[in-house]
Amino acid sequence: MKTIPIKALYEKIPVRFRLSGMLVALMTGSLLVASAAGFFPNEQREVLRGRAKLCEVLAISGTAMASSGNIDDIEITLQSIVGRDDQIVSIGFRPSEGELLAEAGDHVQHWDPQSTNSAQQMSVPIFQAGELFGSLEVVFVSSAGFLGLNYWAPAWLLIVLIPACLVQFSFFLRRALESLDPNGAVPKRVRDTFDHLAIGVLVTDNRERILLVNSLFAKTVGLNTEDAFGMKASSLDWIREDETKELPWVESLETGEMVSGRI
Repeated sequence: MKTIPIKALYEKIPVRFRLSGMLVALMTGSLLVASAAGFFPNEQREVLRGRAKLCEVLAISGTAMASSGNIDDIEITLQSIVGRDDQIVSIGFRPSEGELLAEAGDHVQHWDPQSTNSAQQMSVPIFQAGELFGSLEVVFVSSAGFLGLNYWAPAWLLIVLIPACLVQFSFFLRRALESLDPNGAVPKRVRDTFDHLAIGVLVTDNRERILLVNSLFAKTVGLNTEDAFGMKASSLDWIREDETKELPWVESLETGEMVSGRI
């Protein structure tokens, strides 16, 4: 099986796509540097900070309730907190002995003692008379999002920007490249040299746009040399030897091989 070199595959990619990819890579790199420098607002950090403050308030309330020693009041209060706050899945009060004393929201099922996810589970100490009495365990709704992308600040921005910019850059570059004068691709001294040849010369790019015709070719087909620039070569009235075959330059572009000796 014939293998195609990577360089050959790269060269088959249209120039506008290559340039678009490079521009998007530069943009992505700049955004990553900005993110690393802390210029992106970190939503997860703010969520964690808000949950930590909530737990501090609950710890103060829990300390006051522990001092009263009324377990029923503690459970009623926990159930009220879970019912009012959509971000809280469950809360449990666990004395120092280790047994769950009061809970709200089926805390036994949701609390994972082995978890290290501080954004989803928090435990705050409760004191009574200056001594550690127990801990208040709080389980929050997961804020990770799809595949945990919410934990990385620029993730969703890049997911939207990369394909959008690829499409926009490609469209813009296509228009920009089409507006370029193909006449500028061939130096004047080269055109003058071809004009002195005794044969007709036609030069195209890989999109069949005419870059150069010498004076003999232009005279033969009834064109002005300046008017021919940018025209599609296949749009001329060619007399083909075999109508079933592609024009030589089209076939050469498709096969990557030289075609000679026929029209």
